Amino acid sequence: MAEDKSGILYLFDRPAEPVYVPKGEKKVAFDIPSDYLPDRYRPVATQVFNRFGDDADTKLQVKQITLPDLSVPMQLGRHQAFSLFIPSHRKLAARLIDIFLGMRTYDDFLSIAVYCRDRLNPNMFIYALSVAILHRPDTRDLPVPPLTEVFPDKYMDSGIFARAREEANVVPAGARVPIEIPRDYTASDLDEEHRVAYWREDVGINLHHWHWHLVYPADANINIVNKDRRGELFYYMHQQIVARYNCERLCNRLSRVKRFLNWREPIPEAYFPKLDSLVASRTWPSRTGGAILKDINRQVDELNFDIQDLERWRDRIYEAIHTGSVINARGERIPLTEKGGIDVLGNMLEASILSPNMNVYGDLHNFGHVAISYVHDPDHRYLESFSIMGDSATAMRDPIFYRWHAFIDDVFQEHKNTLPQYTVQQLDFSGVEITDIRLTNATRKRGTVRIYIAPKQDERGLPFTFRSQKNLMIEMDKFTVNLRPGKNTIERKSTESAVTIPFERTFRNLDENRPTEVGALEAFNFCGCGWPQHMITPKGNKEGFPMELFVMVSDYTGDAVEQEDATGCNDAASFCGLRDRKYPDARSMGYPFDRQPRAGVENLAQFLTGNMANLCRNRRRKNIEGPQHGNRTRDTFGLAAEALRATPATPSLFSLRGFLFGYGGPDTTLGHPVLTFALECPQCNTTQHFRWPQSSRISVSQLFLRDVHKPSHHMFSSHSAWLRVAVDASIPDEPPYVGTDGKILKGDPNGKLNSGPSA
Repeated sequence: MAEDKSGILYLFDRPAEPVYVPKGEKKVAFDIPSDYLPDRYRPVATQVFNRFGDDADTKLQVKQITLPDLSVPMQLGRHQAFSLFIPSHRKLAARLIDIFLGMRTYDDFLSIAVYCRDRLNPNMFIYALSVAILHRPDTRDLPVPPLTEVFPDKYMDSGIFARAREEANVVPAGARVPIEIPRDYTASDLDEEHRVAYWREDVGINLHHWHWHLVYPADANINIVNKDRRGELFYYMHQQIVARYNCERLCNRLSRVKRFLNWREPIPEAYFPKLDSLVASRTWPSRTGGAILKDINRQVDELNFDIQDLERWRDRIYEAIHTGSVINARGERIPLTEKGGIDVLGNMLEASILSPNMNVYGDLHNFGHVAISYVHDPDHRYLESFSIMGDSATAMRDPIFYRWHAFIDDVFQEHKNTLPQYTVQQLDFSGVEITDIRLTNATRKRGTVRIYIAPKQDERGLPFTFRSQKNLMIEMDKFTVNLRPGKNTIERKSTESAVTIPFERTFRNLDENRPTEVGALEAFNFCGCGWPQHMITPKGNKEGFPMELFVMVSDYTGDAVEQEDATGCNDAASFCGLRDRKYPDARSMGYPFDRQPRAGVENLAQFLTGNMANLCRNRRRKNIEGPQHGNRTRDTFGLAAEALRATPATPSLFSLRGFLFGYGGPDTTLGHPVLTFALECPQCNTTQHFRWPQSSRISVSQLFLRDVHKPSHHMFSSHSAWLRVAVDASIPDEPPYVGTDGKILKGDPNGKLNSGPSA
């Protein structure tokens, strides 16, 4: 029987508390040697162990080992902020990762991790522990908890925790209700950038960014950093983030994000995160509008660079692009080839330890984050730490993140513009023709279906030229097909996308969702990397946002990568690659939109070859009263901070206060978990609670309610998750409705429902 190694995961539970305090719902405590106690507690070791040991139901034995030299990672204070963008912090974390990876056995790994937990910076410790678990052969089957469970303070208003503690400490189990997470707590509608705050502050999106940097660390042992096409993945993943963000902005009647080009002009976008750091016991710094970047001189962080340094590195990178080669540390010229140049450039721009010459090309991407994150205190005179732009787990919440990465992407596009355009022969797939998204071919072939969507019109309502639209193409899916002679009809579910991972993996419950098969276990961690399924499509708008759906079938002989089939999940291979495998597509990432078009192509229609097709579709969302920017059409499981108020389609005394859902246990009537939401009646001073089948899709504008002032027996489940708040959902062909007795009805009972626009 395989050894149970899941005990190390309890080190993720409340990382700021001592390791000997019972962890988790099972009250597991680590039985540690007295020498492992911090110096402060060694004289009273017996009393400490007796005090907390009695509360533990289970104890995990930790053996004493000869400890390695920890002087390097211990240089960072326990209550200091930790940032992967700061070079000195990266080196400290890399040393700790090497120590963890160097432990010969799992027991040794557990022992050194337990020893480090109460001595090292919690944020650095959790990062290094996560990377080590991901890459050690004896722990790669363990599921790394999502950061929302470890440091929830990075994702929501600290007031939520006080209310949650009050509910847990005062209200007995079985009578507790979910806590509604406010939506508009970082700004008001007076700030136009707040129209897309629901997207920037989405927990799933921020978790994706954090997990990607776990899978692809920039500094550690060369064997775990040097993954196949790592630099190109850095480019493509962030390029797609910017493309999706631009589309979301257009849906909200905002212009596309402006590149942050002039680093000496004021930054008009302000951001007040309203977050507290529980580790540092202070709030995250804010940035007021009109802030200007300053030279950084912070000895406490070993940071000393000028804005002129950034400009010098930028100019050298542009020079390398235009000369077609970079200079490595030995003074040799490395060509930026058509196929591999983007990978070299990605490693150089980030910059990871794979950068060909850090002395010449610097640390442009990371230091840009650093300069922005310290704009409020560049010389440490006010003893402030960095803002959310300094943490990969929170950076995407800030509007300036997208302006900075629009510039970074512009550098990559400069290189792409130097490459030869794709010819018709390189794009076409002889013998394959797409007609109405049906394929016709004469002989049996294998191809790769590539699906993209993009906005059709710009901010002024004018059609995009191809040169502008190609950088807004959002990859939706990519998969291989076997084509028979004659007509082929291909069906593909959005949940099978090669870009996304399902809700259960983004916000996975480790106790409920952990697989048991060995092969599935090995891939479970890697499967945490991917774009969240509930954000796969842009929001659209109520009038209908025109978008173009592009479908291409490329020749598999040019796509194929010769390697063994990947085991486990490959859901998000487009963004995250495959574990221990090469990237599963030989084409350039973003193909066929990663280069300038051939001569004569001015729009998407002129770009098409026989194996391509495009359709125009309108993306609509439901009609909601009140603030419009926070509502979107997405899966029912979209986790976001929402508190909606909507008007039912027919007159009613009730208004929707907010969807609140959780796993309330199997319903005896419906046979599956249910959604729970509340309706309030101002006139009758009552609030009702309704359930909804978890498998259904609902729309506020199609919620049929009448006579609902009657008492209802449908109350909140005691197992509802207080952190989860559902938002919009797509509309089914025949939506169910809540009747007067609380039962689920099909269709419109009285034919009075105004269905409104479809999603």
